[in-house]
Amino acid sequence: MIEVSHLTKTYGRHLAVDDVSFAVEDGQICGLLGPNGSGKTTLIKLANGLIKPTSGQVLIEGMAPCVKTKAKVAYLPDRDFLPEYMSTAQLLDYYEDFFADFDRERALGMLADLGAGLPAARQRKVTACARVQVASGLNLPSPVPPVMPFSTAQATALA
Repeated sequence: MIEVSHLTKTYGRHLAVDDVSFAVEDGQICGLLGPNGSGKTTLIKLANGLIKPTSGQVLIEGMAPCVKTKAKVAYLPDRDFLPEYMSTAQLLDYYEDFFADFDRERALGMLADLGAGLPAARQRKVTACARVQVASGLNLPSPVPPVMPFSTAQATALA
């Protein structure tokens, strides 16, 4: 369960998120819709503990975002954040170190299903989605073109 209560985030004088409250129960799907600059990505970063709120709180299964909640909520940025020099094997090593529940064989299977000839940048984004545990929430800011066609067609088969 994800609970957001009176969440506000400002950057100097700029109000990015303004007193947002909602809850997403286990098993529910929640979409964040809005124009560029409306606070969608900021809200996701707050839920993942990547930035701190100005006021209010986010709770993931009753806990503020922390090391324990990263197993429940994932974040895939819409911009490539990994170094270009990293090979697919190095990226798999990185995710194995970061996520306790990462399954390398499943990730390799997903990459094979998607086509081994994917460009390196696309492989990095797809690899990021290859976590084994189906988390209570998977946050994907839109658009994420390399991932969306796959997730739409095959996400239920992965669960």
